[in-house]
Amino acid sequence: MSSPVPPPDLRDILTRLAAIADTAPIGALGLDKRTLSRATTLGYNQIGHIHNASATQLLADFGADGMHDILRALRANGLSDGPGQEAASADLKPEPEPVSVRHTGLPRTAAGGLAEARPAAVAR
Repeated sequence: MSSPVPPPDLRDILTRLAAIADTAPIGALGLDKRTLSRATTLGYNQIGHIHNASATQLLADFGADGMHDILRALRANGLSDGPGQEAASADLKPEPEPVSVRHTGLPRTAAGGLAEARPAAVAR
């Protein structure tokens, strides 16, 4: 009778899954078009290329907006920050809520757009 096979170590499973994710094409992250275009131009063809880059390198290659797009995409896909990216992700702030002009009380045109604001006449 053979001995029972021990259950696989959870860390081992997660390491193997992360390795699979790192080999996936960069397009699978759902990056902004501009960030994706820049990534492929610079040779970042797999998620692992981005995931293993330092925050300094991402900032130099993509600028602040692109780097934040990448870090958000990594998290949205269940990937933790790569080595050297922790400090950069601490600087991320949540996206501000969009402001609706519908209920602001600002003057509207007949078509529903915002009317040009004109100062009130000053009495002399």
